Amino acid sequence: MKKLTLVWIISLFFVSIMSLQAQRVVKVYPKQGVVVTKIHKPKLVHHQGKAFHFSKGVWYARHNRGYVVVAAPKGIRIKRLPRGYTKVVVNGKKFYRFNNILYKKHRGYYIVA
Repeated sequence: MKKLTLVWIISLFFVSIMSLQAQRVVKVYPKQGVVVTKIHKPKLVHHQGKAFHFSKGVWYARHNRGYVVVAAPKGIRIKRLPRGYTKVVVNGKKFYRFNNILYKKHRGYYIVA
């Protein structure tokens, strides 16, 4: 019985050490102006006669043989926000924030404010 208790205490000790060493995942988004060659599952969105690509909360435009990260075009709309958005209230109005971009919900779409 003493051996079983000792094994349990040692196991608990190692589990607690391992949990302290667990790394936190931090997502890093590319800054405006960065050019990439590939985008993971982009959504093509047309706005004011221009084509934009939206992937994981980042807006892109075609650039030579790749894509350049651009500021979210004001007024552009999407059907869904990426996971991880937060609800915020600004001047009494409800918005949704993701990657420091504010969206407002209107008739089933999310529109860049």
